[in-house]
Amino acid sequence: ESTGGGIRFGIPIDEKQTVNFGLAIDHTKVEIDPTDSDTPYQYKRFNQEFCGNGSSIPDTCSNVTFPATIGWVSDSKDSAINPRSGAFQRANLEWALPGGDLTYYKLTYQHQRFFPVTRTMTLMLNGELGYAKGLSGQEVPFYKNFYAGGPSSVRGYEAASLGPYEMSGGDPVRLGGTKKFIFNSELIMPFPGMDAVRFGPFFDAGQVYPDGGLPYGVYDQGPVRMSTGLAATWMSPFGPLKFAIAKALNSEDNDKLQTFQFQMGQTF
Repeated sequence: ESTGGGIRFGIPIDEKQTVNFGLAIDHTKVEIDPTDSDTPYQYKRFNQEFCGNGSSIPDTCSNVTFPATIGWVSDSKDSAINPRSGAFQRANLEWALPGGDLTYYKLTYQHQRFFPVTRTMTLMLNGELGYAKGLSGQEVPFYKNFYAGGPSSVRGYEAASLGPYEMSGGDPVRLGGTKKFIFNSELIMPFPGMDAVRFGPFFDAGQVYPDGGLPYGVYDQGPVRMSTGLAATWMSPFGPLKFAIAKALNSEDNDKLQTFQFQMGQTF
C-alpha cells in the first residue's frame, strides 16, 4: 500500500527539449503473513531488514521516502502521431533523499529513432536502459525494482513477468531487478483502406537482472528473452490503441506467455 504526493514542473530549453524537476513524499506499508509458507521470502526479508528487531519478522513495515527527480526530454520527431523520421530521447534520475527511511537512486534512459524505408514504410528502433542502487548500505526496495515483459516492453510475455523469480505456492513470483535492458524494432506501414491504422512485423528483446549475486531462494532469470510477431496501432478518437500477436522465441519453463496483447494510451 502506497500513498503520498508531490510537485513536478518542466522548463523548456528550446522547441525540442525540456528539463523536468520533481519532489515528493511517499509512504509505503508492506503487509505480510510471516507464518505463511507461500509468502515470498523476499517480502519477509524486506520487513525484517527495514522494520525487524533481531530475528523477528514483523507483519507490517511502514516507511517514508522523499524521492526527488530530474529528467530531460528531447523530441525531434517530424510528427507526434505518425512519425517518419527523427528521434525521441528521455533520461531520468530518481533519488530518495537523506532523511527518509529508505535511500536509493534509479537511472533510466530511452532512445527511440524513426527511419523512412520506403515512401510508406518506416523503421522504428527503441532502446531502454535502467540501473538502480541502494545507498547507505541499504538495498533497493523490491517495489522500486525494474520489470520487463508486456505490450510496451517484450511482447509475447506477460507484463512484468521477466527477471529473477521465487517459487511461491507452486508459481513463480517475479521480483524484478536493479538493471534493465529493452530493445524493440518494428516496421510500420499504413493498413490498406484505413488511414488511422498502422501495422507491421516486430522483434523485441529484453531482461532485468539483480545487481550482484542472487539472494537466497531466488532463481536465475536466464538469458535475454526475445519475441517476434505482428503489431497494429489504431489512432482512435480515444487515443492510440495498440494490438500485438506475438511469439516468444526462447521462453523457459516458468515463463508466463501471452500471445495476444492490447495496450491503450501509448505505443512505446
